[in-house]
Amino acid sequence: MCIRFNEKDVRCTGRTSMGVRGINLTDGDEVVAMQLTDQGEQLLIVSEKGLGKRTVMDEFTAQNRGGKGVKCYKITDKTGYVVGVKAVNDEHEIMMITNEGIIIQIRMEDV
Repeated sequence: MCIRFNEKDVRCTGRTSMGVRGINLTDGDEVVAMQLTDQGEQLLIVSEKGLGKRTVMDEFTAQNRGGKGVKCYKITDKTGYVVGVKAVNDEHEIMMITNEGIIIQIRMEDV
């Protein structure tokens, strides 16, 4: 699930506070990443089996902070779970490293 909300909806808190809820998670869910819209125009989502997709951030409708979010990736036996998310642009390049230490560098215009 992905959620998009306005940064101004998150109030400032002290260092010792618990923070504020960004997304309402169900049992078994966990947060993989958080990105700001000024870090890139698209969201790159990568699965544990090596599949990736780019989605324009504007396709995610803005919600209130603490909502359920929207489904952003179909998890199947072929794809596996989501392991990484990064805000990117067409001119960006990323490097991914497997658990075995294999490194691959990809231009975002090729994804």
